[in-house]
Parts: sequence; C-alpha cells; structure tokens
Amino acid sequence: MTTKWHAIGQLLTGVVLGGLLTFGGLALAGKLKPPADADALVALAQTIDATDKKVDIMLARGDVAGAVAAL
Repeated sequence: MTTKWHAIGQLLTGVVLGGLLTFGGLALAGKLKPPADADALVALAQTIDATDKKVDIMLARGDVAGAVAAL
C-alpha cells in the first residue's frame, strides 16, 4: 500500500531524474552552446523590442485586436 508521502517522493524523484537526464542529454548533444553569430541574437532582440513597443502603443490607443495581430 502506497502512502501519500511515498507517492510524492516518487513523483519528485522522477521530476529530478528527468530534468537531470534531459539537461545531460542536451549538453552531450551540444545543444546548450551559445550561437556562434552574436549578430543574429542582437537582431532578434531588436525585433522583439520594436514589436513590444508597437503592441504597447496599440494597447494605449485601445486597439486590442491590432495588438494581438502584431504578436
């Protein structure tokens, strides 16, 4: 018979092991490396910033549909 605390312990153990295995697998596959081209990250950040400002202006004007469409 499984008690409540035993079940919670099993769940937490599974979550921790799953996270560690996922992180380890991504690290071994080389997926956790930063991109070589920093210019792409700068362009992406600028695009997100411009879109965020555009949405803020639309919301201030009361254009909720336009703000949602801009996203």
